[in-house]
Amino acid sequence: MPTLVTPAPTTMHLGGIWGASASNVYVGAYASPGGQMGTVVHYNGSAWSALSGLPTDLACGRAAGTGSNDVWVLANKTLTTDSRGLPLDLLGRALHYDGRVWSTVVPQPAESQSSYTSIFVSGTNDVWLLGQSGANHIGTILHWDGAAWSGNVSPTTTTLHGIYGSGPRDIWAVGEQGTVLHFDGSAWSQPAFITSGSLFGVWVP
Repeated sequence: MPTLVTPAPTTMHLGGIWGASASNVYVGAYASPGGQMGTVVHYNGSAWSALSGLPTDLACGRAAGTGSNDVWVLANKTLTTDSRGLPLDLLGRALHYDGRVWSTVVPQPAESQSSYTSIFVSGTNDVWLLGQSGANHIGTILHWDGAAWSGNVSPTTTTLHGIYGSGPRDIWAVGEQGTVLHFDGSAWSQPAFITSGSLFGVWVP
């Protein structure tokens, strides 16, 4: 039966989880309201701990990687909030761990109203991000080839929530309005789907 494991010492909201092994698990966390602060929590097989030395003004979320020396965590920085403390303007970031140190990654030029919703990593030179780039570019898909980030031609302008694949030539992304996208290694396409509802996750064996 599944066992309930409560990450400590944080009481923050948990936005994503990924593990290189049963004794090397990372969780992205963000505070409330508005997710204006965050951290990364690590599990070593017996205990949880909040990692030190990370920026405290980034709301951490989805996590992914290829191994203990290649871990990615999405992190958005709140610039302005509304009267309820909820974010109005964001800057999208990512945190990367190379096995020694964490670094803050800026996948695209610093532009307000940019944020990231999901990440898929099939290799150290094949990282995919979904999100929003500026106020008028929803459905953004970004790719890291090991040397530089680039924007991929996205066939949609709807918000994308989830991405996963079996490898660099078989990647799927899903989002609002029943949006389903597929990447075959050269281009994205948009096959028809059976619902117009919101889709938040996808998995490929």
